[in-house]
Amino acid sequence: DAQRRYGHLLHALRTEAEASPKPGVLLSLLAAHAKHVDALAERTDVDALREAVHAADEAIAQVDTLRLAAAFGTTPDATDDEAASVHDQAEADKKVFVGVLRLKATALSDLHKALATGDVGLDSPTGLHARTDLDRALAELHKWEPAADHPKLCAAWHAAHGRHALALQALDDALAKEKSAPARAD
Repeated sequence: DAQRRYGHLLHALRTEAEASPKPGVLLSLLAAHAKHVDALAERTDVDALREAVHAADEAIAQVDTLRLAAAFGTTPDATDDEAASVHDQAEADKKVFVGVLRLKATALSDLHKALATGDVGLDSPTGLHARTDLDRALAELHKWEPAADHPKLCAAWHAAHGRHALALQALDDALAKEKSAPARAD
């Protein structure tokens, strides 16, 4: 019953967001929905992870990446309020967009792991497709955010390709950049 009400509310909000003249409203709504779906997904539930990826794809589809990239090609004139507003909106859109790209890549990484431990196997067409999707998602994320900003995801990607030494190196590099030693678990 709660899921049905959520679906109706999402539909109503989506209709409002689509009609809104304010930029970024639909992207923010769909990004929040993707986060909700991802948060509910068990990290071993293949269908739930696919649903999270689908929700992320819906949000990603709202972004005009060429327009977004163009907004970062120049620095707006400090005296031009309209240009500053456009740049601020682009910054906000980029933050949401990168978050959704990271969410999608993480869900695909978890999907890959779930398939590896499940009955399907990674050598099946479904398993190979999952790894290809993960590769594409990470490549898109790296266009917008450096790999150093998500070392666990990079380590999972290397592990998905059987490059365990590189996975450990990615984590080691991230730990080396930390200011203090990691807390030891007893």
